[in-house]
Amino acid sequence: MRDDLRKSYVTLALGLWALQVVLTAFGLMNTFLSAFSGDSCGPGPGLCDFDAFWAASNTFYIGSLVLLALSVVGLFVLRSRGRLALLPPLIGAVAVLALLVATYIAERAAFQLPLYGGRI
Repeated sequence: MRDDLRKSYVTLALGLWALQVVLTAFGLMNTFLSAFSGDSCGPGPGLCDFDAFWAASNTFYIGSLVLLALSVVGLFVLRSRGRLALLPPLIGAVAVLALLVATYIAERAAFQLPLYGGRI
């Protein structure tokens, strides 16, 4: 029975890591597509801060991939020590989601857009 329980935890940990991969892929796609909202800046000077936008985008790109790698390392380290390896992918998935929300807010602020919709 102990082996069955251990295998179910391994399956759950891999499932959580797969959730983190899906969230990372969604975030990368969303961050890439948000670059097209720069067209709404208009002709007015000083309306958009492209440097802040690209800094937020690059932070998500690098941060999400680092979180994915750290989750894999955490899985292997905890698994090799015989410990429960559920926390690294769970923390990684929550951190990717939090990073995506922070990136979205920073990108919208850089283009001086409301959090939802276009410029009024």
